[in-house]
Amino acid sequence: MADYYPLIARAVEGLPERTPAMRRSVYERARTALTAQLRSLDPPLSEADIQREIVSLSQAIAKVEAEYAADDVAAFAGAAVDARPQQPPVPRTLTPAQVLKAPAPPPREPEEEPEDFEPEAPTARPRVDSRPHPAMQDNRRTRNIVFGAILAVVILGIAVLAWWQSTGGTSAPEEPVVAETQPAPVPEANKIEERVGGQAPPAPTRPPAQQPAIGAAQRAVFYEEDPANPQTPKAQVGRVVWRLEDINPGQGQPLEKAVSANVEIPDAGLTMKMLLRRNLDTTLPASHTVELTFTTRDGDPGRVIRDVGLLQFKNEEAARGTPIAGLPVPVRENLFLIGLSNLQGDVERNTELFVRRNWIDLPVRMASGQRAILSFEKGASGEQVLNDAFSQWQ
Repeated sequence: MADYYPLIARAVEGLPERTPAMRRSVYERARTALTAQLRSLDPPLSEADIQREIVSLSQAIAKVEAEYAADDVAAFAGAAVDARPQQPPVPRTLTPAQVLKAPAPPPREPEEEPEDFEPEAPTARPRVDSRPHPAMQDNRRTRNIVFGAILAVVILGIAVLAWWQSTGGTSAPEEPVVAETQPAPVPEANKIEERVGGQAPPAPTRPPAQQPAIGAAQRAVFYEEDPANPQTPKAQVGRVVWRLEDINPGQGQPLEKAVSANVEIPDAGLTMKMLLRRNLDTTLPASHTVELTFTTRDGDPGRVIRDVGLLQFKNEEAARGTPIAGLPVPVRENLFLIGLSNLQGDVERNTELFVRRNWIDLPVRMASGQRAILSFEKGASGEQVLNDAFSQWQ
């Protein structure tokens, strides 16, 4: 059962106005998207599994709403106090004796109007333009765009979680890619000598071409916050191995190519497997999915990975990375999914980052609150694996 609380909380926090009506709109869109996605899976889920996920989403919504309910009550109470009408002053009551003793006001003489007096013409009521100011229209349009983007993020995150349940998170065993070797062509002169009974001279031997070895280890570094020296993170070196795997995308479908990167940081007691695959599910609004599975040291719950950011790509190890266009979704501790945007411009940009940049950064946050960055290199083997994969996916 998935944990929908981080997704719903993040969507509500990003709203331009966190009013009850706006929050309810997010909740209803989330329920509708989750129900539609779960019922469209093939093979279909049981009704009990669907209801279990809907209950989990409702619990997450209730938890988020409880956090904002107290603020709504306080704001409503303050508005009620400010809007309370002012009581008119109580008139002073006089006794009959005081009324009789009070002097009567002098009689008012009628005012004479001048002979040339003319009544004033009624003043025309100024026309009020009810249209909002252009700046207000732009703000409203911007707010609607932001709200629509937030709802799209909610739907994408829920769809990614539902898609993960349909796949079961299983893949085929790892198999390194082995390039097929073609036999060297036999020269025409050798063929003629063989036909007339002569012995063919030994074929000239060529030095083998230098090809990057698939499965060769590349450099990986785990940069971790050091409480004793916050300004200088602690760097622990490891390795990453790239492979091209065959996975089963679903029942009755042919095997599909996927890219795996297995990262090991022995000193930190951390391993991670990244699995990049093409999305073939038309109901999931993502071009590709990235599955991140961590293994942390036993007996140290503070080092469990609780949250991850987007993958960031760079040319050099010490450079700042550029994030891909997508959405990270936590499935449970040490397991995360990233759905890559399926907009045409984002697909081209993400593909270029995967193929052309040599280093990848992954920001993570552990259960203790400590932050870290897992940085790993593509190298020659990773470059060949990714180029082969994207060539076959086109």
